[in-house]
Amino acid sequence: MPIAVVDADGTSASRELARRIDATSDIAVAMVLPDVVSAEREVFARKIFGIWRSRRISNATLLHGRASPIALYADASYFLQYQRVAGAVAAVAQT
Repeated sequence: MPIAVVDADGTSASRELARRIDATSDIAVAMVLPDVVSAEREVFARKIFGIWRSRRISNATLLHGRASPIALYADASYFLQYQRVAGAVAAVAQT
């Protein structure tokens, strides 16, 4: 399932998370876009089925094992596609 990444953080942690999401068998990072508005446009055009938006991921937060919020916007028009996108991102985030 193709998705877009909006990396507002730009840290090595967010790039690593995007790389791991792309490496899953269910998701392909098809686009890296500068903002959510342009990513939403691609969803409405049916070029992608989800948007992963990175927020500030603190290395200290990760090293202490605390949760760091991530944002995923996925097209729920087709439940199986939504389930694949959401499940793959959740699996990577838990790792």
